[in-house]
Amino acid sequence: ATTTYTLTVTDAYGCTATDIITITVDPMPTANAGGDQNIGACSWAANANLNGSGTGTVPISYSWTPSTGLTDPNIANPVADPPSTSTYTLTITDAYGCTATDAVIITVDPLPTVNAGIDQNIGACATATNANLNAIATGSAPLIYSWSPTSGLSSPNSANPVADPTSTTT
Repeated sequence: ATTTYTLTVTDAYGCTATDIITITVDPMPTANAGGDQNIGACSWAANANLNGSGTGTVPISYSWTPSTGLTDPNIANPVADPPSTSTYTLTITDAYGCTATDAVIITVDPLPTVNAGIDQNIGACATATNANLNAIATGSAPLIYSWSPTSGLSSPNSANPVADPTSTTT
């Protein structure tokens, strides 16, 4: 703990002089790696900004491990582009060499999958000219559907539109 020491010196004649010194014990450093994040597996959504911070006696150094997928493992806020779900550990080191750590998990969500359904035949007469399309998709919600061509579809942005084409259409 922080302590004040008093020094008293007495010479051969019995005269005294006094001085004090305070030794301050700085607190241990703290580390905060930021909140866990989810990113997509596709190239345009495959990175996360890490938000590291810490307290301690200056100077403070930052070190992230593993360094795989990081723009710079020795800064507070690198960009992470991990190849798969990864846990990054931030180590803060203060001026005295004391350390603190914290971790963040970057979850790489899988690529979406889609199945447009089975091929269908419809008749050319007015009573049998439409087909119910039944898409099955998985991925990180919300999923956005986009059928093309849009002509002849009841709702081109629905998972299950009704198709009413005038000719054979893929």
